[in-house]
Amino acid sequence: VGIALGTALAAWANVAVLIWLALSRGLLQVSAAFWRALPPILLAALVTGAGAYAGRLLGPSIMGTPGMWRDVVTLALAVALGGGAFLAVAAMFRRALPLGKFAR
Repeated sequence: VGIALGTALAAWANVAVLIWLALSRGLLQVSAAFWRALPPILLAALVTGAGAYAGRLLGPSIMGTPGMWRDVVTLALAVALGGGAFLAVAAMFRRALPLGKFAR
């Protein structure tokens, strides 16, 4: 867990430094569309995680005894609920998100 956490934190620190350097050198400009899309994107990430966690909790209660099929059902529920939650948020905020032709 420590190695994975350290790698993730180092990657985010790298992203922060690259953004800071790009902004300070004028190589990156953040548009108004980005700021408009940021809250729905963060909400989509949050509900996707919540949906996946709900699937993780529901799987064992549906299948009961431990085994391969319980793990398969749990994973399928996590993917389905997380994906469904993401699509619901994307549909609700489709005009604020940079979805191109799908925003109509």
